[in-house]
Amino acid sequence: MYEYLPPVLRYGVLVALYLFLFAAYRALCRGTAPRFDESGPPRAAPRPAVGTIVIVGAGSTSSARVGQQVPLLTTNVLGRDPGCQVVVEDQFASKRHAAIDLRDGVYVLADLGSKNGTLLNGRPLEAPTELLDGDRIRIGSTVLEYRAQHPL
Repeated sequence: MYEYLPPVLRYGVLVALYLFLFAAYRALCRGTAPRFDESGPPRAAPRPAVGTIVIVGAGSTSSARVGQQVPLLTTNVLGRDPGCQVVVEDQFASKRHAAIDLRDGVYVLADLGSKNGTLLNGRPLEAPTELLDGDRIRIGSTVLEYRAQHPL
C-alpha cells in the first residue's frame, strides 16, 4: 500500500511529523524554563515557613493550658471565639483579637482592632509585623510564643 505513494508525499508526512514533535517539545520546555523579564533574573522561591504557637504563660484571667502547641495555617485568627484557629481563653481577649497570616513565606502578626490591644515582645503592636523565631505575643494575660521551623 505504501509503495504506491509518491516519494514526495511520504517525505512530506515525515517532515510534518517531525515538525509536530518539535513544536510539542518546545511547548513543554517553555512551561518549565526560567523566564527573564525587566526586573532581572528569576529569584529563588522563599522556603515556606512552618510555624507553631506555644502557650508559655497564662495569668489569673486566663484558663489557657501552658505548653499547648498549635501549628499555624496560612491564615490564623487568635481570639476567644471557638471558631478561631488559636483559641485564647482569656477574659481580656476579644472574640477575634489578632491574626497571623503567611505572606511571601513569612508569618505576619496583625491586631484585628481588639479593645485591649496586642503586645509583641512587650511592645504594643501598631502595624502588621513579621514574626521571628521566639517572638512573644501577649493577649490579655496569656503569653504565646512563635516558633519557626523551616522544612528541609
